[in-house]
Amino acid sequence: MDTPHPHPITVTPLDQGLRLDQLLLRHLACYSRGQIKALLREGQVELNGRRVTSGLRVAAGDRVVVRSPQALAAGTGPLPDDALPLTVLFEDEALLIVDKPTGMPVHPLRPDEGGTLVNALVARYPELSGFGYHPLQPGLLHRLDNDTSGILVVARRADVFEALRQQFRGQSVLKCYLALVEGAVERDGAVEQPIGHDRCDRRKMLVIDPTDSPPELRRRARPARTLYRVAQRLPAHTLLAVSLRQGMRHQIRAHLAWLGHPIAGDALYGARTVQPVAGLPARYFLHACRIELAHPVRGGLLSADAPLPPELHAWLDRLREAPLLPGTAAAP
Repeated sequence: MDTPHPHPITVTPLDQGLRLDQLLLRHLACYSRGQIKALLREGQVELNGRRVTSGLRVAAGDRVVVRSPQALAAGTGPLPDDALPLTVLFEDEALLIVDKPTGMPVHPLRPDEGGTLVNALVARYPELSGFGYHPLQPGLLHRLDNDTSGILVVARRADVFEALRQQFRGQSVLKCYLALVEGAVERDGAVEQPIGHDRCDRRKMLVIDPTDSPPELRRRARPARTLYRVAQRLPAHTLLAVSLRQGMRHQIRAHLAWLGHPIAGDALYGARTVQPVAGLPARYFLHACRIELAHPVRGGLLSADAPLPPELHAWLDRLREAPLLPGTAAAP
C-alpha cells in the first residue's frame, strides 16, 4: 500500500486555475519540474482522492496528495562519500547546521550522482534516511543555489524534520545573508513583490507586477518579501545585510536585480562585475551568514553564524581600491 506524502496541499484562492503540475511546482519547492512530471506520469498524485494527470486545473478547496515519492529514486538513496568536505557549525542529537561551500550542489538529482553536500552528510550521518521532502534530500529543510555559500539546516530525525518544517512554513525562521550589489543603494528598505518563473528563460525567476502583468503570470506568482540594510558603502558597490523569513528560488537575486542593484558576479540577473581576484573561485557575492530558529526539542533560540569565505573577503578588499562612481561619496 502506498504511503501518503506527509504534506498534503489544500488549494487556496491564489492557486485557483493552475494546472496540477504548476501547483506542485509552486508548493513543492524541493522537487524539480522533471520529478513532478515523473510523479504524475507514475500515478503518484491524487486530487480529491482520485489519481490524476497534469492536464487538470485545480479549484480553491481541492486537496492534493503526493504518494510514494520514493519511486522517483528507484528505492535508492544518495551515495555516501566521506572524502567530500563538510563544515559543521552546530550539532546535537536533533539537528545539524552546516556551512556549504560555493560551487557544491546541495543534493543529487539522481541516485548515482555524487559531489553534493548530501553525499557528504549521509557518509557521516547514516541516520539521514527515510524522511525529508524527497529520498535524495534526506533531512534538508531548505536549499541554497550552487554558487551561494553558507548556512543550511538538516534534521537528524523524522519528528525533528516535521517540527522544523512547521517553523519554516510558519515563517518563524530568520535567514540572514550578505550580498554585494552593484551601484550605490541609498537607504535601507524592503522589496515586497511576488515572484514567478521567467517564461523566456527557465533558469531565472521573475519579479511580477501584480497590477501590470498578464493574468497567467499573476496566477503563477508567489508572494515574497526581502529586507535589506546597508552594511558598507564601497566605491562602486554596496554591501547589504539581507534577511527573510520565507524563501523562494532565487528570491534575493531576483529582488535585488529588480531594484536595479544586481548581485556582483550574478551575470544571469544582469550584473557586469566579475570576480576580480585571480586564482579564487568564480562566483557571485551572496553568502548565507546567519540563521535563527527555535530549537525543536529543548526550546529556546538557536542561532549560528557562517564566516565570510576567503574569496569574498578578497573580493571586498579589491573593490575598496576601485575608483568612485560619479557623484558617490566615499565609504564611511
